[in-house]
Amino acid sequence: MSCLDYQPLTFKMMKTMKTYCLLMLCIYYTMWETVESNGCGSFNSRTSICCNGVIRFGSRNSCCGTQAFNPTTSICCNGAIRFGSRNSCCGTRAFNPTTSICCNGAIRFGSRNSCCGTRAFNPTTSICCNGAIRFGSRNSCCGTQAYNPLTSSCCNGVVQFGRRCRK
Repeated sequence: MSCLDYQPLTFKMMKTMKTYCLLMLCIYYTMWETVESNGCGSFNSRTSICCNGVIRFGSRNSCCGTQAFNPTTSICCNGAIRFGSRNSCCGTRAFNPTTSICCNGAIRFGSRNSCCGTRAFNPTTSICCNGAIRFGSRNSCCGTQAYNPLTSSCCNGVVQFGRRCRK
């Protein structure tokens, strides 16, 4: 409990210099209460934060590596501070998930898309076959080739016409 929690002084009592000095000493003491944390040693937790051993100003901040940032306005993407708290991360870059998608570290336009490697595709019209985008969402994959399973078969990695594999 700090000395400000007691507040026995009234405004009238503060008229004397002695009372004023005691109040200033109390405020000074309260502002510099210290804590030990995360290898930072002693620091004022009311005004600062310890970020991986480095003291940063702003007790309401969050840490991104050794840097402090405001989580209501920014986001930490793999050690990089980026603007936009409603964003998502794609590697060290931020993107808007309502308009884009992250495909293996590459930001692509279209939040309803799916990823095929680092490329995006529309799953209602296409299919991803081992990293290759092929037309036809009702198709199946045979290696990197797409085929219609109603008319063809995948036989040892080769598409063959007909519902059965030939020897």
